[in-house]
Amino acid sequence: MTILEIVFIILAIIFASCALLWSMSAIWSIIKGAPPVATPMNEIYWALKAAEPEIGETLFDLGCGDGRVLVIGARMFGLNGVGYESAPWGNLLTRAKLWDDDLRKKVKVKTKNIYHVKELGQADIIYLYLFPGMLKRLSGSFIKQLVPGTRIVSYAFPIPGWKADKIVTSQGNPDIRVYLYHVKKWAKEKK
Repeated sequence: MTILEIVFIILAIIFASCALLWSMSAIWSIIKGAPPVATPMNEIYWALKAAEPEIGETLFDLGCGDGRVLVIGARMFGLNGVGYESAPWGNLLTRAKLWDDDLRKKVKVKTKNIYHVKELGQADIIYLYLFPGMLKRLSGSFIKQLVPGTRIVSYAFPIPGWKADKIVTSQGNPDIRVYLYHVKKWAKEKK
């Protein structure tokens, strides 16, 4: 066997492993109720900007996928980020993007089901790109955990039963909207 053949076999094994990991991750995400669909890169900036972020605030991304929202939040707005992703492929991609020391200091990713996040009250901004059923299921956690002043940015879908404080239409696709919610008096007071 030549060196070229050995290299080809190794590359084929690596490719097959990545394809298998991605497939299993996609199946896992679909079973959990959130297919692996990422916010388009050109939409993230204006979606986050709608929340009027301030340098040093903390952004939570529930179902962070490949971490693109967290990276843009850290680089363009000076936010600290915490991403939650249970799918292996998205989790791996997010961690790979954090090779930069500055990013690694500002952004963390946790392998956790978004329904089991108990520290939502630590977020200043929560970013969501989830189907309405998932948003409805999370709304109870929001009511229990969030503090006044927290902003929720929901890309493409409104939170069922909630009234958005601001609705912004996408600059790239007039059919897409961002729903912004400001947590008010119903929330727990910040300690």
